[in-house]
Amino acid sequence: SIVGNYIRNTNNGVQVRDTDNVSITGNTVLVTAPGLGHNAIGCNASNNVTIADNTAEGSGSDTAVIYVADSTNIVNVSGNIVRAAGRDGIQVGSAGTLHATVANNIVYQGGNLGSGGAALRIDTDNSLARNNRFAITNNVIEGFSGHGINVIGIPSRYLSITGNRIFDTALRGMNLDTIFEAQITHNHMADCGNSTTALEQVYLDSTRTVFAHNTIIGISGGGASATRGLNLLGTDNEVSHNVMTGAVQDFGIRVQSGTHRIFENALEGNATAPMTVVGGTITYRRRGTTAVTFSATPTFDVSVGDVIDFGAMTANVTAITLNN
Repeated sequence: SIVGNYIRNTNNGVQVRDTDNVSITGNTVLVTAPGLGHNAIGCNASNNVTIADNTAEGSGSDTAVIYVADSTNIVNVSGNIVRAAGRDGIQVGSAGTLHATVANNIVYQGGNLGSGGAALRIDTDNSLARNNRFAITNNVIEGFSGHGINVIGIPSRYLSITGNRIFDTALRGMNLDTIFEAQITHNHMADCGNSTTALEQVYLDSTRTVFAHNTIIGISGGGASATRGLNLLGTDNEVSHNVMTGAVQDFGIRVQSGTHRIFENALEGNATAPMTVVGGTITYRRRGTTAVTFSATPTFDVSVGDVIDFGAMTANVTAITLNN
């Protein structure tokens, strides 16, 4: 265990390698002049790792402030305050990292727009890591010169990205590239993608993923053309019950490819249209009012929760059929 220390150094801070059952908690680690490959907290080839409740600052332009790689079994990175990132705030992943939780961290300042850095980088560049069951929950990201959350590498399954608050990033709030069967819910994003190279607040290339109950507001694109709240690729995804609004965005949702179910979203304030489909197909339905002509034996379809407007009563109703 490494607990409760104040560490100030010019290059690396805390480095752990080839050690199991690691706990790095309650430390303040400041790296004042980091070079390439330098981290405030780094952990390699170690099992059962907890990095929690630290204040960590500084990293090289090619790496993260908190870096956990080649680590298997349980990885818990939670409750940390991270700032002054050279490229990434927190990176978890690479070979063999399974069952990781990244939760309740605060990441702000720093980042590297040119290298596509991210406040939270989930790296699945190894075949063992692609079924990693990562949970990314209740983190706060603000003012980062890169993506908010970036999932990269070999197709990743079973991600849960829930309850995160992401504000004012230069690149996408979420860059989710080639994921499967994920749950992305109850996140709040505002004014993400505010550089001229970013065209959307969320990029989602996925299969059988649920994207629901998220809020995406404010600007995106920094003046670039064809901006959007969500750019959707892949196939067989469900996008529902989201709120997307922003007068600077051209489209709330842009469907680029695949077949998806899109329903019950509030898409408002878009400069061009709420949604555009440039490739693929969608099933799109929004709750409304359905008029039913009067009959003694009416049939109502209530499967999408419509308000039923029944015609003028001219006789007694003897039977009603409800389709749900």
